[in-house]
Amino acid sequence: MAGISLILMCEEYYMNNIIKALQDKDDKKAYALFKEIGTRSAASDEYYSCFDDFLGLLNAKSSYVGTRGFALCCAQARWDESGKLQKHFQLCLPCCMMINQ
Repeated sequence: MAGISLILMCEEYYMNNIIKALQDKDDKKAYALFKEIGTRSAASDEYYSCFDDFLGLLNAKSSYVGTRGFALCCAQARWDESGKLQKHFQLCLPCCMMINQ
């Protein structure tokens, strides 16, 4: 059982670092990670477990970070069998409106 707890702690640490990196002040680094996650999300559900964390990025002060969060939520849509994107669509809508301006 201790091994499972350690694995869960490592996964949580890894995901927290991804979210921090997506908000990095160095936009080139953050954008490169965003592109990598987007590409990998097209091929597998590896990042679907981060959906709620990506959703949290919508509240960022930076519109760049918020847009990354929105796009990464959308990138998880093909793996979203539980309807998270539809459930949280109202939170995503302001980001859509901002993109269209």
